[in-house]
Amino acid sequence: MQSAGVSYVAEARDEAGELLGYDIDPPLTQSAYDVVAEEVQRAQLLGYAAAARYRKETGGISVAGQPIATDRESQALISGAFALVQQQPQTVIRFKTPGGFVTLDAAQMSAIAIAVAQHVQACFALEADVAADITSGEIITPAEIDAAFAA
Repeated sequence: MQSAGVSYVAEARDEAGELLGYDIDPPLTQSAYDVVAEEVQRAQLLGYAAAARYRKETGGISVAGQPIATDRESQALISGAFALVQQQPQTVIRFKTPGGFVTLDAAQMSAIAIAVAQHVQACFALEADVAADITSGEIITPAEIDAAFAA
């Protein structure tokens, strides 16, 4: 907000938490206000995009018809099992999925781990693309972000 010459910005909210406006010092010219408003909107859209990525990232996937959880804890457990079968390929993994317990050999565990890692990376890549589109002004609404993550 330095470009607008703003040294102080505070949100004013009513008792229900609804945004009433901003207390800005020094008072802004219309063009400076427009710059600040665009920066606030961009920051809100970037936050919305990060939340959309997180929901998609942790929403789960299917591997060979088997549902696989991709929440952060599951990602860690899958990574650990993958590391184990890389070091000890003869290890049989007993793993609990949303569909129940399964027994996995090294190849099956590796396939799941790779699919989860690819899914997570694709979610972050998509967020990076959406963030670039927000920054460039190509994406200007939450609905456009939702559409990008729904694809």
